Amino acid sequence: PATAVYVQQKLGAELIPSFDLSASLTGFLYGLSVANQFVTAGTMKHVLVIGADLLSHRLDPRDRASAALFGDGAGAVVVGPAGDEGRGILSVSLRADGRKADVLQVPGGGSAEPLTQERLADRRHYLRVNQAELRQAAEERLATQALAALVTAGLAPADLDWVIPHHADAQITALLAERLGCPRQRVLGAFDGGSPAGASAGSVAMALDEALRDGRIQPGQHVLLCALGGGL
Repeated sequence: PATAVYVQQKLGAELIPSFDLSASLTGFLYGLSVANQFVTAGTMKHVLVIGADLLSHRLDPRDRASAALFGDGAGAVVVGPAGDEGRGILSVSLRADGRKADVLQVPGGGSAEPLTQERLADRRHYLRVNQAELRQAAEERLATQALAALVTAGLAPADLDWVIPHHADAQITALLAERLGCPRQRVLGAFDGGSPAGASAGSVAMALDEALRDGRIQPGQHVLLCALGGGL
């Protein structure tokens, strides 16, 4: 069964819907979008969204460039009615480009490439990253999607108090801050000591939780969450 069912079991939350959503590094944001629609429609009152990934067993120890960027992590939020006008999830902007599916992938081990001795020897069961294409996509698309979300919300970059991106590359995050006209100290993640930027679907949730716990994010502030990952 889905991992969500085991979490439900441990929480003792019986007879409620529980399902997994697989969207790689952007999984937490997709989960927030789904939860927001459930709550907005009145179908559900409170939804637990968990972003989690276990990438360490998919990292090739011979590929230092990729192994240094990714790791394990998990974070969670409860989405419920915001109550006050102008609060809550103000807008969502999602996109994917299936043409770039092989830029960040684990080629072996699924139905398309069941594992064989030959594929194991070829290390097809490990994460493979086209660093150049991933960087290009991040440079082109992160800011574009962020600006689209701001337009839908009726906000300008100057209205942002914090930006929480998922990207383990500090240069990409710096470029995002530059294009948004946002000071680096307002970007949580790659410039932040101990950043969880490589924890895949857990990254944004972990950074959000940390900033809420230490008081940097305050009620009424505008926070932009953004991510780019497998499927681009």
